[in-house]
Amino acid sequence: MRNAPRLLGRGAPILIWTHPEVADRKSFLLRLDERTFLALKRWADDDLRSINAQVEFLLRHSLEQTGRLRREASDPAIGNASGAPESDPK
Repeated sequence: MRNAPRLLGRGAPILIWTHPEVADRKSFLLRLDERTFLALKRWADDDLRSINAQVEFLLRHSLEQTGRLRREASDPAIGNASGAPESDPK
């Protein structure tokens, strides 16, 4: 059961819900020079994101723009399955 809460700690129970998307993510080490890291941090701060979320956003955006990552039909924030952005009803 992936969405079930987990109990952490020995004292009072702490419930943590694991979103299915988060549970399926892979971890890896990324080494950046200081200049790149600081520029990325400023950009993440401007967009109110963590540095990790900013890196993920930039990688996903680049992969989508080059056609190397298919968009999911189930994610309305990203677009439809054809890869075309959702049209704005005006």
